[in-house]
Amino acid sequence: MVDKLRINGKLLALGIQIETNRVLIDMYARARYQPLWQEPSTVRKLIAEIEQSRLDGLEPEDYHFCVLSSTGSSTEAGSNTPSETAERDLVLSDALIRLSFHLYYGKVDPRAQNSRWPLPAYIGKQKAAALLIRQITTGRIDAFIDRMRPRHPLYRRLVTALSRYYRVADEGGWPEIPAGPLIERGDRDPRVLLIRQRLMATGDLSLTSVDHADFFDEDLVNATARFQDRHRIDTFSPGSDDCYGAVGEDTREQMNVPVTHRIDQIRVNLERARWVLHHLPSTYLIADIADFSVVLVQEDQVVWRTRAQVGDAYRKTPVFRSKIRYMEINPSWTVPPGILDSSLLPGLGKNPYGKLLERYVVYDRNGKPVGDPAKIPWDQYTGRTLPYRLVQRPGPDNPMGQIKFIFPNPDFVFIHDTPNRDFFDLERRDLSAGCIRIEKPFELAVILMRLDGQEGENRFQTLLGSGLTERINLNDPFPVILFYGTVSVDAKGEVAFRPDIYERDKDLLESLNAPAGLWRKTARQVP
Repeated sequence: MVDKLRINGKLLALGIQIETNRVLIDMYARARYQPLWQEPSTVRKLIAEIEQSRLDGLEPEDYHFCVLSSTGSSTEAGSNTPSETAERDLVLSDALIRLSFHLYYGKVDPRAQNSRWPLPAYIGKQKAAALLIRQITTGRIDAFIDRMRPRHPLYRRLVTALSRYYRVADEGGWPEIPAGPLIERGDRDPRVLLIRQRLMATGDLSLTSVDHADFFDEDLVNATARFQDRHRIDTFSPGSDDCYGAVGEDTREQMNVPVTHRIDQIRVNLERARWVLHHLPSTYLIADIADFSVVLVQEDQVVWRTRAQVGDAYRKTPVFRSKIRYMEINPSWTVPPGILDSSLLPGLGKNPYGKLLERYVVYDRNGKPVGDPAKIPWDQYTGRTLPYRLVQRPGPDNPMGQIKFIFPNPDFVFIHDTPNRDFFDLERRDLSAGCIRIEKPFELAVILMRLDGQEGENRFQTLLGSGLTERINLNDPFPVILFYGTVSVDAKGEVAFRPDIYERDKDLLESLNAPAGLWRKTARQVP
C-alpha cells in the first residue's frame, strides 16, 4: 500500500485521499512496512489531540477526525480486515504529520502574505520520520503534540480566549442592539436591557451587577468604557458618534459584531502566532503594528513600552524577525524616489530657486556635492531616473529625527525617531512610509546600550549633543520582531480586538479555512 502511495503520489484510504509526502514514506520504510499504530491508547491520545486542535483555531476534520473517531472501537476490538488496518494506519500517520506540522509552522504558508518571508530551517525528512515513530512507539503523542505549540504566553492566552468565545457561541452568542440615539449615564432606554446582556456575555459587566432594568447606571458606564478600550473605539476624535462610557453608533456597531466573527479573528491571530512565536529569546523587542506600539520583553514580562507610528495602507510595515545591529545618532536622510515624485520634484521643476532646496545637500552619481543645484533640469526627471541624491542634514527636523535603529531586512525598514510628535496622540497611527516611528527613542537607545554592557545615558547624550552622525554598534545584536496582530490577550485574560488596518485578516481566514496541505516541500531543509 505504501508502495502504491509512493508510485502514484496519492492513495484512497478509508475514503480519504492521502497525498504522498517524504516523511510519511520514510516512516514506513523505517518500520519495514509494518503497522505503526499498535497501541489503542496511543490512537485515543491522537484522536483527542485532533479534537483539541479546534482550540488552536484549526479544523479537526483537516486531520481526519470524523473517520478516525468513528472507527476507533472497531480497531480496538480487532474487527478490521488487514486492508482496513493498513489504510487506517496510514490515515493516523498522515493526521499526525499534518497536525504536528501545522502547530509548529502554521497551516498557511506565510509567504502568501509576504513573499519575502524568511523560510524556517526544517528538520530533514529522516530525522522527522524517526522522531514521529519514537512518539508513536513510546505512547507520548499527547506530550509531543503539545510541544509543537508555541510556548509563548500570548499563544496560551489566545487559546484560552478562543475557548471562552466558543462557549459564548454555544450558549447562543449575544443579542443585537437596535439603532437609536446615544445612551449615556442616567438615560432610560429599552435597549439598556440588551446592552446589559451583551456586556455580561464578554465579561465587561459583572454577572453580579444589580439590574436596574432600562436605566443606564454607573456599572454600565464603566462596563461600556471597558468594552470601548478593548475594541479601540475612538470616542475623542472630532466627529465621533460616541462618548466614553456611552453607547453611540460606533460602539453599537462593535457590540453587534457576531461572536462567530470574533472567533475567526482569534483563529487568524493564533495562526500568526505560530509563524513567529516559536523559540523566542528571553529578551527581545516587539513592534506590534496593529497596536501601534513597541515593547521590550524580558522573561515574558513587558518592561518597557512606547507608542508607535507605522506604515500607511499604501506602504505597509512588513512582518519579520531580525536583530538590531547598530544605532545611528543624528542621522541624515536620503529622500526616496516616491517622496521625490510626490513632494519635491513638482515644486523644483516650477521654481528651482525657491526654498525647497535649502535643507538638502544634492550629490551627483560620484558622491560629490553639486555646486549650484538650481541649474539642474528637475522637470526632466522622475524620482527613479534622477541621477542625483537629495540628502537632508542631521537635526531635530530631519524625518528620521535624531536616532534610528538598524536591523537587516529586505524591505529596508527600521525603527526611528520623528519630529512629528503630535501624531502620537492620534488613536490610529498608520501614517509612515513603512518604517516604525517611536515616541521614546532615546529611552530605548539607553536601554539597549545597558543590556549590551555599554556605558549608557552619559555617552549617548554626549553623542547626541555633538550634532555629528555617529554609530553605536551592539556587541550582541538585539532580537526584534515586527508582528501584525489584530487580537491580543493580557496577563489578566482581557481580550483586545484591534482594527485590521491592512485588511489582512480576510485573506488569511480564507486560507486557514481551505483544505489542509503541507507547504514545507519548497523550503530549505537542515541536513
